[in-house]
Parts: sequence; structure tokens; C-alpha cells
Amino acid sequence: EERLILNEAKAVFQQAHVQVDEVLFEPKPIYNDKTLLYEFKVALNAFLDEVKGYTKMTSLADIIAFNKEDPERRLKYGQSILEVSEATLGTLEEEAYVTLRTEYRNEAERFQSLLEDNHYDALISTRRTSYAPIAGNPSINVPAKALIDTTPRSIVFVGKRFDDALLIALAHHYEIHTKKRIPPTL
Repeated sequence: EERLILNEAKAVFQQAHVQVDEVLFEPKPIYNDKTLLYEFKVALNAFLDEVKGYTKMTSLADIIAFNKEDPERRLKYGQSILEVSEATLGTLEEEAYVTLRTEYRNEAERFQSLLEDNHYDALISTRRTSYAPIAGNPSINVPAKALIDTTPRSIVFVGKRFDDALLIALAHHYEIHTKKRIPPTL
């Protein structure tokens, strides 16, 4: 099914006289949740600082303590992620974080390098990865088949950093020529 989707996309762009090359790219797994545990505390505390006075909560620690006051009601699903995040320094300077973030960023840069080194405008795939957001590449998911069963499929467009306009144009061209976005029958 994925091969059929990619072949259809290739045909759509070739009909528009767009050069299409097939590229084999094997992404390595990036477990972004490990870095997000560090980033969550920093971002949440910054947000709570901005809305000071609109809530009694001033930090992640306040939220954790609030939840513990009524665990039956507030901790139905636990708060282990909150507690792990709170245990970080909240500076984004911990050695473990910096090491992971550098490793993930270097790996994610492979998209940008592939685009630049080969003078490609975009990459198209049926699979999403964590690469694009980590490296700052814009990405768009567009339906690649009508939702007629329990297996939705989309096609993913990834562009060069700061080239959002071209990426939107490519995704739009694909969408209007394949017409896969149809209302589901409920």
C-alpha cells in the first residue's frame, strides 16, 4: 500500500514536470521523550511565570503538590512523567540532556544535508520520523487514501528549513490532484 501511494505521488509530480528521484533513507530511532523530560519543566515554568496571577500554580512543583492533595481524584493516571521532569535542574544544562540533544540534533540534520547536498526541494515519504521537528525542517502530512477502513494513510512532505511556502505548494498540488481528503461515512 505504501509503495502504491509513493508511485501515485511520483506520477502526480512527474505530470507537472517535476523531477522526482527515489532515495533510500534509513532513519535511526530518536527517542525524543528523553529530552522532552528536561524541556517540559523549563517550558511549563516559563508559561506559568507568564500567566502569573491567573492561577495559583507557579511551578511544576506546585502542580505535583496540588495533585498529591487529592490522589483519588487527581492522580487517576499517576504523575510519574511530571515527577521525573521536576527532578531535573530546570536549566537545560545537565550533561545528560546536552549530550542527548546534541546526538539527536546531529542525527536529525541528515534530512537537511540530504536536501542541500542533492539540491532537492523536498522529501516525500509515507512514514513520519522525529527528524523534521528536531532539525527545524517544516513538514506536512496529507491524506494519501480515503478513510475507508481502519488503516489511515498519509503522505509526509519535509522541506528545507525556512522553505515553508514551497512545501505548502507541493502538498497542495498533491492534495488537489489526488483528492484523498473526503469526508468519512459515519
